[in-house]
Amino acid sequence: MAEESVVELVLTAALLTLGLLVARDFRGWIRRIHEFGGASPERIRLGGVLLVLLALLWSVEPITRLLH
Repeated sequence: MAEESVVELVLTAALLTLGLLVARDFRGWIRRIHEFGGASPERIRLGGVLLVLLALLWSVEPITRLLH
């Protein structure tokens, strides 16, 4: 049970990192994604923010399991 929580927390950290990198436009990622996929920069930034929120919501259960 604890191993599952640790794996979920590692995946959460990866999602948080990716979301923050996109939301903060690390090394011009938004422009590159915009050129590749055609989505507007505002939508790409919103996607990064949504990834961060998803990761935070997803991390609540594993953290509570580790604490009990």
